[in-house]
Amino acid sequence: MKNIRSRNIEARFIGDDKYACEIVKWFPNDLYGHKDEYEEDSFGMYVKKNGDSMARFSEGCFVNPENCYVICFVTNSDEPDIISVGNRPWELGLLDKEDFDYVKNRAISAVARQFMEYDTVGDNNNDSSSTDSKVMKEIEHILSGIEKTIAEYDKNDCSKDSYEYKFECAKLEFLNWLEDRLKFLIDN
Repeated sequence: MKNIRSRNIEARFIGDDKYACEIVKWFPNDLYGHKDEYEEDSFGMYVKKNGDSMARFSEGCFVNPENCYVICFVTNSDEPDIISVGNRPWELGLLDKEDFDYVKNRAISAVARQFMEYDTVGDNNNDSSSTDSKVMKEIEHILSGIEKTIAEYDKNDCSKDSYEYKFECAKLEFLNWLEDRLKFLIDN
């Protein structure tokens, strides 16, 4: 699966038996581009040249412009759940929290969809397979609508003041659409 990122929050799919993905927060790497300020010690670690710090870093700490830490994991099951790392999800700022909720919901949907696709393989001997197929197509259509709504929202050039308003409008529009699709599914 493709990673999902919104600003500083990213779901990275790891394909582990226990965890489908990890959700991380990215932040600027203060060490990036500053390797020349450090010298290698006898253990292959890097320390400040002027010796005013006890901190030691591996060579890899100077390579990437960003670092990240894990906020939580999404379990690898047909009903994905969140396993948080301490209180990290609750320690996020407002904007990061909004991005976290967006990324988390998309990751959970992707994992659940993967299990739905896996469970339908080989069910053609079942009498209800045509009904199951119709339900699956309708669910896929609903998920497509979710993705389109989110993509349309992402296209908007929102100022900080109108971000919450436009987000609420997009949620309302999607909920109305979802209600109509589910009514159609129940009636047919």
